[in-house]
Amino acid sequence: MNEPKVTIPTFPENGIRGIFETYLSVMDTRNEVCPGYHFAVLKTLIGSILGRSGYMYSGKPIYPNFYTCLIGPTGEARKTTAIFLGHDILFQSDPDVVFLSGLATPEGLINKLANKSLPSKYEGVRLIAVLSEFASLLKKSKKLSGEGLIQLLSDAYDMPPYLDNPTRKKALRAVNPCISVIALSTQDWLESSLDISDIRGGFANRFCYYLNIVMPDVFDSNPPDTPILLDMIEFLQARRLVYQNVRFLFDEDCLTFGKSWYSAHRAQLRNEPNELVKDAMQRLDMNSRKLALLYAMLENSMDDYYIHIEQYQAAIEVASYWKDAM
Repeated sequence: MNEPKVTIPTFPENGIRGIFETYLSVMDTRNEVCPGYHFAVLKTLIGSILGRSGYMYSGKPIYPNFYTCLIGPTGEARKTTAIFLGHDILFQSDPDVVFLSGLATPEGLINKLANKSLPSKYEGVRLIAVLSEFASLLKKSKKLSGEGLIQLLSDAYDMPPYLDNPTRKKALRAVNPCISVIALSTQDWLESSLDISDIRGGFANRFCYYLNIVMPDVFDSNPPDTPILLDMIEFLQARRLVYQNVRFLFDEDCLTFGKSWYSAHRAQLRNEPNELVKDAMQRLDMNSRKLALLYAMLENSMDDYYIHIEQYQAAIEVASYWKDAM
């Protein structure tokens, strides 16, 4: 019996705007990384650069940090290439962001977050953890050596005012941490490692998932346009400086649209018969707000602290892609 053909969702063009469009223009045809991967990596890196500099409020402060998962076949999908290309932007824009390859224990993560003097009273250490084997983290977390790591990462997603060492063997506190995650996995590995508790416990639905689209082969490529990349780096540095503990609000049109979408989304959750699908969709609203905030911080004039309807609508289109990917 033939299995039904699965259509891979296409990343929405409206989501690739502003600096994302510029980034893809200098990367286009130079490598085999699909647009969704480029967007995912750049979004996560920029969120870490901006850190706690700007926020919105929805029951608690919301910041533009993201948990991102690139899913695709090993080698062919160019997941690591996507991260490598984005890392140069991160390092030149803000070398103070800690770039960590792999996670082993909650103690190790807290040590990284508590090991630096704080740059301001609003912000602690900004850290990006790259998990080259997402499935390995899930498996290790179920063993004693990784006990507490997934819970710590789950707590860190919400950017709390502090994180404590969960084992309490050595008293450590990370104040105002900013954690982002980029995880890599094949679909088979993820499916074999992800269990019901990971979804119902809220860890898996904190991630935004991106699926691979096969791109044309690139045999001979040129490096990205350096002047354009330098302009991007200068732009990001300026944006970080201008937003210091600034609260963003929805404008009136955005509020009207947002209320309608939110009610429809809540109704869909209530009526979803599959409990796992329902649990997996719980944070689509939160991640769409984070993305709308990021768009506003990157696109607005320096004295405009509103999220506008076109930014929120673009974020909702991307959230629809995340839902289809899940």
